[in-house]
Amino acid sequence: MGRIGTVLAVCLVTITACTPSFAAEFSVAPAPAENMALLYLFSSDSFRVPLGDIEVNMNSKPFARITRASYSWAYLRPGKYVVTTEYAPSFEFEIAAGESGALYLSALPFRGHGSPLSMFGLLGAVAADATQSSSPLLWGYLNDVAKSSRYPELTKRAFQAPIGTEFEPSP
Repeated sequence: MGRIGTVLAVCLVTITACTPSFAAEFSVAPAPAENMALLYLFSSDSFRVPLGDIEVNMNSKPFARITRASYSWAYLRPGKYVVTTEYAPSFEFEIAAGESGALYLSALPFRGHGSPLSMFGLLGAVAADATQSSSPLLWGYLNDVAKSSRYPELTKRAFQAPIGTEFEPSP
């Protein structure tokens, strides 16, 4: 192998080692246990902000890192939770036993191009009053992700294992 071949091999190994481990394609999470809920986490198709990996915390504990191409999930006890990231306002949501909900991040539209709320249509609860935020992203929540119009967006992403898996509801 010549010098060029050696350099290419080293580059390939370096790139492969730095690439996150994603599943090949979307797969539905197993249904939650009887007294638990399932929560998906993903970025919506409007998410075009080049921020790289975004670390999401739940109740002040690391939950997952997501990108525009990935999603994660966790099983939660029913109750209230707060998610945070440095790129979006904190968001509180409540999930019920047996529910398969989803949190998603959306990019805010540019100022002067319509209401920040218009991008959500009839999709579900909107996380925060985007007009008061200087953050580039906004949270949204779906209480039945499989029946929402956002489900096709989720199915285009690859699974990224969560960082944390044990979360207690907020008091």
